[in-house]
Amino acid sequence: MTTRAQLLRRLSIPIALLITVNVAGVGGYYVMWRDEGGTLSDALYMTFITITTIGYGEVYSLDTQERFFTMAVSLLGIGSLSYVIGTTMEHLVASQVADARGRRKMRDAIDKLSNHLILAGLGQMGRQVARELQEQGRAFVIVDLDESNEDYASDRNYFYVLGDASDEETLVAAGVKRARGLIATADNDASNAFIIMTARNLNAELSIVVRAESDTAHKKLMLAGADQVVNPYIIGSRRIVNQVLRPALVSLLEMSLSNGEGSLRIEEIELREGSTLTRQSLRNLNLRNRCGVNVVAVIREGDIISPPDPDMHLAIHDHLLVLGTEKQFDMLDAIEVTDEPVDAPPPT
Repeated sequence: MTTRAQLLRRLSIPIALLITVNVAGVGGYYVMWRDEGGTLSDALYMTFITITTIGYGEVYSLDTQERFFTMAVSLLGIGSLSYVIGTTMEHLVASQVADARGRRKMRDAIDKLSNHLILAGLGQMGRQVARELQEQGRAFVIVDLDESNEDYASDRNYFYVLGDASDEETLVAAGVKRARGLIATADNDASNAFIIMTARNLNAELSIVVRAESDTAHKKLMLAGADQVVNPYIIGSRRIVNQVLRPALVSLLEMSLSNGEGSLRIEEIELREGSTLTRQSLRNLNLRNRCGVNVVAVIREGDIISPPDPDMHLAIHDHLLVLGTEKQFDMLDAIEVTDEPVDAPPPT
C-alpha cells in the first residue's frame, strides 16, 4: 500500500466525522432558528465559526439547549478538523524525510552497480522496456525528467534518477561510466541524439540502442554514436506481416525471447577475460550433451558465423548465440565456472 493510500485510510473516519458534524450543525441551527427567521446561510455561518473557533458572535441568541448543541458541534468539529490537519502535516513532513532517505539509499545502491543498463525515457515504450528488463532479471537504472514518473518507478522498485538524460551529471549519477549499455527511448529523435552524444562522450565502450521516430533519423542517430537504431513502426509492421505469413516461425521466436520457466529462449553470451570456455573447440566443449544448449551462432569482430564449425576454437570477446531453457543455462553457467580450459591453439 502506498503512503498516499495509507494517508487516505487514516483520514477516512475523521473526515467522515467532520462532514457529519457540519451537516448536523447546519441542520440543527436551521431547525432551531427557523421560527426566528433564520436561513440556511445563517446556519452554515454559525457552524463554520464554531468549528473553526473564529467566534465572531452568535447570529441569534442561544438558550440552554442550543448552547449544549453548540458545545457538541464545537467539540466534535474542532477535534476532527484538528486531527485531519495534524495527520496531513505529519504525512507531508514524514514524506519529505522518507523521500530524502529513499533518494540517498537509491544513490548509494546505484553507486554500487556495474555492468548494468541505463534506460533513458519512461514513456509508453520506456515502461514496456523496463517491464521486460525486470522480468529478465537485468539490473538497470531509469533516467527521466518527468517528476510524475518517479512514483511509477518507485512503486515498481526501479532504480530511478530524476533529470535530463542529455546532461552529463545526470548520466554520471546513473553510473554511465560503469554501465554496459544504454537504451534511449525518448519520444523525439533530437532528444535521443543529444542523449547518445553525451553518453558516448562519457563512455566510449557503451553499447547504445536508440529508438527512432522517423525513417530519415537512422543515419543521423548512427552518426551521433548509436550502435543500433530501432524503428518500432517498421518492426511492428514486419511482425504483423510475418504473423500472417509465417505464424509458426513467429511463435518460435516469441518463445525463444520469452522468460517463462521451461520455455526455450536465445541468450547472447560474451566470453570475457578468464572465461573457461575460451581456447577450446565447440566439439571439445560438447555443450549440447553436457547441458543441453545449442550454439546457434558465434559472433566474432562483427561477423556472424552460423552454423559454427565444431572445430572452431572460441576466443575472448566472442559472442555466442545459445538456444536453451533456463535450467540448461544454469548448467552452462556452472560449466563455465568450474571447468578448466584445455590447451589448444589460438583461434584462426
